[in-house]
Amino acid sequence: MERVQSEWFLLNGLRQDQLKDTHGFWTVTCHTECDYLVAVGLFEEIRVELRLGRVGGGSFDMVHQMVRTRDDVVVARALITIVTVTPEGSARAIPGLLREHLDSWARGVALR
Repeated sequence: MERVQSEWFLLNGLRQDQLKDTHGFWTVTCHTECDYLVAVGLFEEIRVELRLGRVGGGSFDMVHQMVRTRDDVVVARALITIVTVTPEGSARAIPGLLREHLDSWARGVALR
C-alpha cells in the first residue's frame, strides 16, 4: 500500500523524499487499518487500487482495495491516514500545493 501511495505522489510531481527540502513540508502516516477478507496464496498476483478518502485540514485518507487478479475477488481493504508536518515534525495544515492535487483527484481531474 505504501508503494502505491508513493507512486501517486511521484506521478503528481511530489517526490516524498524531497518534499521537506523542496516544498517545506513532509507527510507522515499516523493511522493504518486493514481488513483481510479472503486468504491469498503465496505468489498470487494482487492489484492494489487506490482512491482518495476524507480530506481534512491537516490530514487525509488514502483508501486501498486489494484484488486478486485471477478472479477479481476483493481480498483486503485498508485505510491509511496521512498528516502533513513541518520540517521540524509539527502538525500543519495541508499545504496549498498538495491540497491542489488532492482537490483535483477528488474531482477526477489530473493536474498538468
